[in-house]
Amino acid sequence: MKQFSLVLFLHILAITGYAQVNSANDAFSKYHSGDYQSAIKLYRAKLARKVTMYDQFMLGLCYIELDSTALAKQEFEKVIASKDEHFLDNIKVDCCDRLAKLYLNEKDYRKALYYYQLYAAIFEKAKFADVNWARFHFFNANDQARCYTALGLTDSAIMVMTPYMFYTYKALTQLMFVSPNYSNPKDSLQHDSVSRFYISLLQKRYSNRRIKAEFEKAERSFMFAEDRRPVDQYGFIWENIKCSVDIYGVHVVFLEQGIGDKEEKLLKEIQTPFYTKAYQLEQFHQLPVCQMVRAL
Repeated sequence: MKQFSLVLFLHILAITGYAQVNSANDAFSKYHSGDYQSAIKLYRAKLARKVTMYDQFMLGLCYIELDSTALAKQEFEKVIASKDEHFLDNIKVDCCDRLAKLYLNEKDYRKALYYYQLYAAIFEKAKFADVNWARFHFFNANDQARCYTALGLTDSAIMVMTPYMFYTYKALTQLMFVSPNYSNPKDSLQHDSVSRFYISLLQKRYSNRRIKAEFEKAERSFMFAEDRRPVDQYGFIWENIKCSVDIYGVHVVFLEQGIGDKEEKLLKEIQTPFYTKAYQLEQFHQLPVCQMVRAL
């Protein structure tokens, strides 16, 4: 009898576990098929059994799709406030980003800035593998600058955008984790529109003559550094390239690239114009923001 009870218990446990997994899959499927009302019911039922950050995040996404922004905000804020020691920082970062955009759309610029800044703080603290790429979030910087501008803080808007304005379309597509499509007119127009906004901020603060002088000074500060590292534990020889400029009090590193090979002679063979000072300086001249300044 005891053996039968144990088998029955394990059978029920297996069915329950399967039902929970199936429920999770159903909720996810309903969301991605556009049946947001059904997804909401399933995610709420799941959260009633056990609270997880992921389900709260997905519930928030469902509410956004139905324009229930107040409810979406509540779910995202619950995720950010979670004290779980095993929290997923990438979900918290995503919630901050979505809250910032919701408040920006509502023209609550101070709240939007708060969540953009919290986004950066969580990102840095989390020490993701790509933590050093946080500074490359080009369009988020643009949104933050628009918040500062709406609050009359032009200097802050310029400061937050300056480090982002010296990347080529190619670099941006790589650093923002999207497929490289450098000739896509849409990508170019987005980059150019951000550059035009940046120039308009500079014109609010400085004369055209002074803006040109600052960019000429930045060009003179252009640095191209090559560093050859000795053979590492895997037998590779590394060559690191770094390009930077100084502008408006900010040191901007806009290229940091390493190449390596087991044979030093092969390093010379794989050298391309991309890894030369002349090529990088030409890329600097071709940046939309630089061309716009020359046209002032």
